[in-house]
Amino acid sequence: ASKPNNLKLEDKTSTQVSISWSPPTDINGELRNWHINWYNSDSTNETDIASVYYKYNITRLQPCTEYTVDVKARNGAGLGEPATVPVTTDCPKPKPPVGAIVGGTVGGVCLLLLLVAGGVLYSRRWKDNASSHSEGSLELSSEDNYNKRRESQAIIGNMEMRKASLVVGGVNGLKRNQLEERRGSEVPPRVNNGMQRRGSEDPGRVNSRMQRRTSEVPGRVNSRMQRR
Repeated sequence: ASKPNNLKLEDKTSTQVSISWSPPTDINGELRNWHINWYNSDSTNETDIASVYYKYNITRLQPCTEYTVDVKARNGAGLGEPATVPVTTDCPKPKPPVGAIVGGTVGGVCLLLLLVAGGVLYSRRWKDNASSHSEGSLELSSEDNYNKRRESQAIIGNMEMRKASLVVGGVNGLKRNQLEERRGSEVPPRVNNGMQRRGSEDPGRVNSRMQRRTSEVPGRVNSRMQRR
């Protein structure tokens, strides 16, 4: 059989490669299977796969290593001509040193702790400021309430004093009116009693008094003249 057509590398990593191909132009009989061989200066490996497959994945390779891959068709007469493709596995990425890993981890943890501590401090300061503002507002409100209470108490005290003065004035006015009524009611009876007493005296007594006075006067005059 002739060699397979279009043998090529499909994909690769550091430990495996994937290849594909198409049937040969001349099979010269019945195609029984495919024979695959990969090798380098240090090792050689081979395998057979069914004729229905046109792709194969080679594993367990060494990183950064060059290999040669051959694919042959097998018929009743034996193996045909090989198709060859060179492949090189990928080199693994260098791992960072342990010190760098530890240092990076520690640095990240320290940075995280600093961020957390900064957030905690900021939140505490914010709470303290908020509490101080709230306390200041409460103090102001308490002072306002105290001033308002004092004003209201002063107003109430003035109103009570006015009420008391009005009551006292009313009582004094009533007392004055009562005294004036009593005085007005007491004076006329005394005058009337005196007039009644004088008017009720006996006319004879009045005449006798008048006679006594008239009889006494000339005698007193004569005595005075004699003395002189």
